[in-house]
Amino acid sequence: MDAEQISGGLDYLLGALERLHIQPAFSAPVKDKIPDLHLELRFLKLISLCLRKYKESANEDIMMQSIMMKIQAVLETEIEDVEILTCTLLEKIENLKPEVKDICDVLWDSSLGFMAGGTSDEIMEFIDLILWNMRDLLNWKADHIAASVKKHIKADLEVLCFIGNVVNFTAKRCTDQQKLEVFWTSTQFIVVKEACLSVMYWIDANDENLATMSDDKTYDPKVIEMFVGVLTASKSSQYEKLMLSEIVTSLVDLLQEDLLSPMKAHIAILCEGFVFLIAFLMNPPENFEIEDGNALLAEIDAVIKQVISFICSLYTDENKEDISSEEKVCLSSLKEKIEMVKAEVREFVQITSL
Repeated sequence: MDAEQISGGLDYLLGALERLHIQPAFSAPVKDKIPDLHLELRFLKLISLCLRKYKESANEDIMMQSIMMKIQAVLETEIEDVEILTCTLLEKIENLKPEVKDICDVLWDSSLGFMAGGTSDEIMEFIDLILWNMRDLLNWKADHIAASVKKHIKADLEVLCFIGNVVNFTAKRCTDQQKLEVFWTSTQFIVVKEACLSVMYWIDANDENLATMSDDKTYDPKVIEMFVGVLTASKSSQYEKLMLSEIVTSLVDLLQEDLLSPMKAHIAILCEGFVFLIAFLMNPPENFEIEDGNALLAEIDAVIKQVISFICSLYTDENKEDISSEEKVCLSSLKEKIEMVKAEVREFVQITSL
């Protein structure tokens, strides 16, 4: 079996388990173990989806084939007694976890070639499965998860929800195909790494090193600019203003989420201006031309990038409680630029509405 066939086999087994769970004839111990087995199989499904997104190199091919053969052996287990079958599958999966962890380490390090391409539906399949798995892991295994890891899992869930909302919103609305393709490729890479991390949480939720790996997703201005670029290249109607507002607000919340309160207070005006300018670009007046040569567009774009760069730079020292004197000068200058551009936008809107 290849990774795609294994994924299909896991889907079949998961469906069979759902049907078994509603059968009244089974004893309480069996019914209690079926949800656990369902969760275990969903994590195997997640790793099978990850394997489909990477090209096998000569060095990792043996490892890849080994894990797929062992997952295949799980799928081919044939025992008539449901209770014995459930216990046997749970044991086989438990024995498989060290090898799954090794595969995740390889995929996390990106030593395999990531296969670009795909669709928004494929991205959402990943995101929905990660969210489902991690929420159940938090709900059912909360007592076995380290507090620091639990905090990072919740933060990762927020990031994935945001990415999912952007993917859903832009899939049929983005008018710039090149930006959309770059966004999908980059997003798939981020999501696959999140999938690997979630599988590692599943294998050992008390490994506090995973919190460090979660922080490895640094606040990269280029990534934030990519999100802004694909959002502002998406056409929306007046009826979607609330949805737009929620997505942009989520982006701002994520940008400043880990900053301490004094820092957040300093950048409040930047965030308000950031939201104002993005909202204008996402729903501009009909006669506003989103194209090269538009001086106001160039000013807005420059200010948005400067705001992103400034906020991301604040994360260079995670223990920092306040901004430096140099940063205060930069912040003051940036506030002035935002107010000037906002005034130009309001003037443009006023003139065009006459």
